[in-house]
Amino acid sequence: MTVNRTLFGRPLRSLAFDVLVSGVVALLAVAAVGSQPGGVPATLVGCAMAVALLWRRVHPSAVAAVVAGLAMVQASSSRSSTCCRR
Repeated sequence: MTVNRTLFGRPLRSLAFDVLVSGVVALLAVAAVGSQPGGVPATLVGCAMAVALLWRRVHPSAVAAVVAGLAMVQASSSRSSTCCRR
């Protein structure tokens, strides 16, 4: 008897690892909501990055582009919120 260890056409182990990595990234983004210069918007962008990581094995180039774009948005939003503080 052979057990089919795939889910959505992907090996179960790699899918579990991808979900774990995305979960850790989302947890770190949510845990740092108070200490990040961007606050809630930066946290939402971090969570969007975590969701994008779920597809990193299927579409690696697209995920890298999305995460890089979101990182630019996160950096610009945190910079604009801290540049005018005194």
